[in-house]
Amino acid sequence: MALRPEWKLGGALQPVNGKEAIGAIPDYARAGTDGAKVVIRYAPNASTPQILKALQELGLCDIEVAAPFRAVYAEMPLAAALRVAALPWVLAVGLYPPPPTLYNNQGRIIGRASVLGSPADLGGRGLSGNGVKIGIWDASIVHHVDFGDRVHVQEYEMISDHGTHVAGTVLGAGLLNLDAKGMAPRAEA
Repeated sequence: MALRPEWKLGGALQPVNGKEAIGAIPDYARAGTDGAKVVIRYAPNASTPQILKALQELGLCDIEVAAPFRAVYAEMPLAAALRVAALPWVLAVGLYPPPPTLYNNQGRIIGRASVLGSPADLGGRGLSGNGVKIGIWDASIVHHVDFGDRVHVQEYEMISDHGTHVAGTVLGAGLLNLDAKGMAPRAEA
């Protein structure tokens, strides 16, 4: 049984009453007033020149083929969605992924540190990181109220938010947001 083009389209790209669904496109994936940033997954038998030619003819722009992943990143007019999905080598058409964020307020729960940090009389282990020294070798760590005076910078590597993100995941005190408490909120780094 052949796949129908609409079956290849992600939910937000599905046509509504015969018209494209511009209201369902989140801001990060919008391209102008009538387009979307999309990821097109394709079959291994499609060549890069074939992909580029077909997509340009359908009005897509900013086309980037990531051959090792068999994915195409592009801006697509919503009116062309069904025609793109109808191409025989197209496996799926979805929205561009949302931009990454530096929030990691679920790390404590996912790593089960919330159980380890709960008081022993409530079934936890009462562990807080008190007396523990943690080495973080990453990008530079900037001062943050959740660290207090528990971060001792030995050297600066590169300017990036990632070192501060890692430090917050490990030893954030949760002062500004209790849900963003780190895994060892009384440790030093």
